[in-house]
Amino acid sequence: ISSRLSPREGTPVMKVLLITPPFYVPLKEFAISVGQPLGIAYVGAALREAGHKVHLFDSLNEGRVPDMRPQDLRGDEPDLVRISHGVFERHGLDDSFPEGATIVGASFERIARLIREIEPDVVGISTIFTSIFRSGVHIAKIAKQINPAIITLMGGTHVTVSARKVLDHDAVDYIITGEGEIAAPRLLAALAAGRRPDGIEPRAIKRRPKPRRRLTKPRAEARAELLAGAST
Repeated sequence: ISSRLSPREGTPVMKVLLITPPFYVPLKEFAISVGQPLGIAYVGAALREAGHKVHLFDSLNEGRVPDMRPQDLRGDEPDLVRISHGVFERHGLDDSFPEGATIVGASFERIARLIREIEPDVVGISTIFTSIFRSGVHIAKIAKQINPAIITLMGGTHVTVSARKVLDHDAVDYIITGEGEIAAPRLLAALAAGRRPDGIEPRAIKRRPKPRRRLTKPRAEARAELLAGAST
């Protein structure tokens, strides 16, 4: 964490990389819509307002091939795909994914290079669609492999409706349910100041206990406490 202080919070500035993951495509046929990454844009603006240094990376749009038109495709290119009025990169995956699965957008290798280049304190991952959740978790794993000290944060619609399942992934340190542009600055202010982020609103922010074997309460009771407020 940088030693420079935020003028608004009076706490250390954190270097944050916010990412929308590439689309995970488990089947040959798929449907993808291209839009603006409003989730990370809103959260990024709020974090910058709080004094943090923020980088944004929209994996789908960063995987667009700018010098190609859809009509230029023959239809048999394994590493390119037409979406709406553009041409986008398509990448195969290793054997940790189902056979034949691919991602559309920037490659995981490119995202790993970006993390190494920026050296963020926090990697935030926006999973507005369930179709990008699996690739989002993989990005969290990449961040932890590069530097285990990186704080991984995940938010978005999928996280809000499936908080319990998201907490099962070891690579995800924190989740935000609900409005991230309000909760994220409060979370980072707490973390930068060395405080526990308990009770941050709107909605709840939870951290999965690590390691699980050290829980002193029965698993069901401990999980219930962690997830208090996750659902209405």
